[in-house]
Amino acid sequence: MADINVLIVVDTKTTLAGTTTVYMEDDNPGDDTGEGTSELHINASPGDKIIWRATSINQSDTIDLSEFVDNSGQVFSPAPTKNTSDGSWSGTVGNFPADTTESYTFRFKINGGSQKYSWDPEIKIKT
Repeated sequence: MADINVLIVVDTKTTLAGTTTVYMEDDNPGDDTGEGTSELHINASPGDKIIWRATSINQSDTIDLSEFVDNSGQVFSPAPTKNTSDGSWSGTVGNFPADTTESYTFRFKINGGSQKYSWDPEIKIKT
């Protein structure tokens, strides 16, 4: 069981102008695809802990990961939770068969505003 750290970088300037722009990277060695895009496909094993942190590419803006949606309702067990001290989210991958791919959704706010933006990356369960 491993900890997989995912960095989410939001281009707030383009997002506020109407085009949600998100880049994702992780520290998981292996066959992940979509590094540097909004569609990072994380290869993880059951029991792996995934930790998401977000920042803005635009220095003066802040990002609040405000909501996590497990689109199938079964990717993580228990559901990911937000760490109130640093705003990160973490969740443990549930027991899926190998080669299962599932999507999830994150919603976020910029500079404490009420508008929520979202995107839906994927996780692939490996053996």
